[in-house]
This record gives sequence, C-alpha cells and structure tokens, in this order.
Amino acid sequence: MMRSGAVWLLAATLSALVCAGCSDSAADVNSSDAKARKRAIDDLRKRDNDVAAQTLATVTSHDDVNTAREAVRALSRMTAPAAARAMARVAREDKRPEVRMEAAVGLAYQPAAEATQALRDMVQSEPDPAVRGAAAASLGRAGAFRDALLLLAQAEKEQDLAAQTREVAALEFLVGLRFGFNPKDPPEKRRKAIENIKRMAPMFVKKLETYSPVKKGPISTGG
Repeated sequence: MMRSGAVWLLAATLSALVCAGCSDSAADVNSSDAKARKRAIDDLRKRDNDVAAQTLATVTSHDDVNTAREAVRALSRMTAPAAARAMARVAREDKRPEVRMEAAVGLAYQPAAEATQALRDMVQSEPDPAVRGAAAASLGRAGAFRDALLLLAQAEKEQDLAAQTREVAALEFLVGLRFGFNPKDPPEKRRKAIENIKRMAPMFVKKLETYSPVKKGPISTGG
C-alpha cells in the first residue's frame, strides 16, 4: 500500500498538472493567434466544469466577434451550471447581434431553468428581429407547453414578418399542430390566421399540460 505521504504528493502533483492545463488554456484564449484561441476554447469546453465555463464567459466579450461566438457555442455544449448563467448574461447584455444570435441558438441546448427564461426574455424584448426569431425557434424546442401562449402573444404584436413567421412556427412545433399561418398570404389573411390561433391554442395547451406524460425539454446536443 502506498504511504500517506506518497499519496499526498501524487495528488498534489496531479492537481498541479490539471491547474497548469487550465492556466494554459486561460492564457491562450487571449492569444493574438485565432487558431490558438480556438484550440483553447475547445479545450475549456472539454473540461466542462464551472471554472472552465467562467473562463469562457470572459471570452464571450472578446473584441473578435468570431472568437466571442465560438465561446458561446462552446458554453452551449457544456453541462456545468456556470455555462447556462454565462449564456443568459450574453443574451441580456452583449451589444452585438451576432453574439446574441449564437446565444439564442445555444440556449436551447441548456436544461437549466435560467436558460429557458433567458429565451422567454429574448422573445419579448430582443431588439433585433432576426435574433428574436431565432430565440423563438429555440423556445419552441426547449420550452414548456405554456410557452406557446407567450409565443402567440409576441406573434400577435410582431411587426417583422420573418420574426412573426418563426414565432408562429415555434408555437406550432411546441404543440405539434399546424394552424394555417402562411407568411405569403396578404396581411389581412395573416391577421385572421393569428385570430384563429388565439381561439384554438389555449385549449390545446391545456390538454397537453393535462395529458402529456413528459414535459417539453431542451433538445439534445447530439453528442
């Protein structure tokens, strides 16, 4: 049996090696070499712990938009609790629509309640219609059945046709039904389609909440 002193020394050595690896990755995310930054981001993603997620959270504000997006994408594939928190912050605070778009897509992969709430907030308050539409699509995949009513409320007041189309499609995906909304129809016909959804959707949501054995949840990352 290994002596206690030797066990301690081995544990300390392994710990130092792990920490050294973390430090290297943390340093490389600020490298002037884009490839080195990408490697460091991927290494931190594979570590999948709160320390790595917190480091990636700082990278989401990188001046290089592609690097920031890669950091958000890496966070979306992590299970550490800090990853969802970091992505929710990006969705709320980042000034660049490209980065918020990455968060809107990636939040659908996060099972944490705060990730789904961030998507709800984006659907209702995101200023960029393309990002808002992406958030709606993610909420349709990851939200609860009742989120169909939130999507409906947003679709009813939506001024951007592309975003409205995605909001209705997300609602339909969530409840598993088509309601006859066609973005190619004239405005009056689209308005009538929304009115039809308003009559029917609450009833279907209530049935789904009552009889469905499994609550809608986040989509799989696919490995």
